[in-house]
Amino acid sequence: MKFFYYQCLFLYSIIKIFNFRNIDKLILIDFDFTLVKYDFTLSNKIDISKAILNKTVIQSCDYYKSFGFVPALFTARGLCSQKEVTTFLDKHSIKFNQYIFLGNTKNKFRFLKFLMKYTSLKIILIDDLSDYVERDNTFVVYEVDEALFSYNERFKYLHPNTYENS
Repeated sequence: MKFFYYQCLFLYSIIKIFNFRNIDKLILIDFDFTLVKYDFTLSNKIDISKAILNKTVIQSCDYYKSFGFVPALFTARGLCSQKEVTTFLDKHSIKFNQYIFLGNTKNKFRFLKFLMKYTSLKIILIDDLSDYVERDNTFVVYEVDEALFSYNERFKYLHPNTYENS
């Protein structure tokens, strides 16, 4: 059942992205541990009400918007988190042109590969590339696939803790 859920999220996100017909530059911004930070240890749970906005990511988003990039929230959270996330963003006056909920970070890579193969979008990804696995109380951290993304002139990856505007 979980596999079917992830497939539906993936297809739903692909359909949503094709509503961007007049867009040629997209900045995808992760939510947890990227756009927002938490005072978090593995001994407590993620509490969105205590999240702190990452001002560096917000400034970078504004910077790239000045070059024509359209911001989209790009999260590994599932659709059941949509209301909680959008309520938090509204409370802090953060607006995105698109909200993409993919369920896990592996689906984010599948989605990026799809965009790189079937669109001509220029893409900037700001993401810590981690999944919190609540049942195991652990983090899984992924790396950008060097062969597919790093040397492509249409794709730029920025880790939220290690970059400056460039």
